[in-house]
Amino acid sequence: MISDPARSTPDVPVPLTLVTGFLGAGKTTLLDTLLARLAPRRWGVIVNEVAPLGIDQDLLTVDPGALVTLPNGCLCCTFQGDLVPAVRRLLEADGELAGILVETSGLAEPDPIVTACFMDPYLASHVQLDAVVTVVDGLRGPTLLADPELSELMHHQAAIADVLVVTRLDQAPEPHIARMVAWGERHAPLARIHAIAKGDLAPEWLVGLHAHDLRTGLPTVGHPVAAHDHGHTIGHEVLEFDRPLDARLLDRTLCELLREHGDDLLRCKGIVHLADEPERWIFQGAGPLFATSTGAPWQPDEPRLSRLVFIGRHLETMNLRERVTATLV
Repeated sequence: MISDPARSTPDVPVPLTLVTGFLGAGKTTLLDTLLARLAPRRWGVIVNEVAPLGIDQDLLTVDPGALVTLPNGCLCCTFQGDLVPAVRRLLEADGELAGILVETSGLAEPDPIVTACFMDPYLASHVQLDAVVTVVDGLRGPTLLADPELSELMHHQAAIADVLVVTRLDQAPEPHIARMVAWGERHAPLARIHAIAKGDLAPEWLVGLHAHDLRTGLPTVGHPVAAHDHGHTIGHEVLEFDRPLDARLLDRTLCELLREHGDDLLRCKGIVHLADEPERWIFQGAGPLFATSTGAPWQPDEPRLSRLVFIGRHLETMNLRERVTATLV
């Protein structure tokens, strides 16, 4: 590892891939296989363990200098205290990292980590959230879903996934795999779904996805699901407008939506044409918080189309289209 203490802010933010999923789902196996296939490029790894003395770091084939372990913690609760110093340590140790892989503990909800990536000043300037990868157990999954508390956690871990990986294809009965894939289609509405054995998934399906880079466009929906959700299903709604929106009214509307429905509105993001603004206006939100930035200028010959995506439960109660439509100029 080459130390570069003078490196403050990279010219291009380093991509960060978040790997989450319940205990024993196969996150470490997936991560170890991925690291082997990404070699010889140098990647930093952050592992969050539930127990004070974890073993995941011993199972990973990675340069110890590129690994940071956060034991006895839960990144979803302490990301500002733990994640920022961990990222800083990796970047200061190696100024040429190809990316950073973060494996959460099996009990972590990923929403606050996603929020931190674009809300925390240090993280927002040094890393670019590339994708959220959620791993679910194809063998034990149906049993875990029968437990209301565990099911709730798994729903949160899947809701904002860009990639959902169903593991143990070689061990689980086919009906188990089919059930977990169907569950993913209902509860991870924007995710690409893969069923795999022994962590066997090509790197191009896990990294370099730019799923959260909204400077040029929004990713397409992974598979068709109902626009509105019912019961416990996580749904999504996509709004498109070819007229400009009022910046002040839209900002107020988004703040109100997140304040009123933060528990159910799990994720929102959009690229917007604001009246009298030459650049794209980009927003991302998770839970009750959201952040904004300026994207690429609109070109004279391109349509100025606004596209907003909302992910969550009970979307039909939020009057999303009516409220956003009211901000049109």
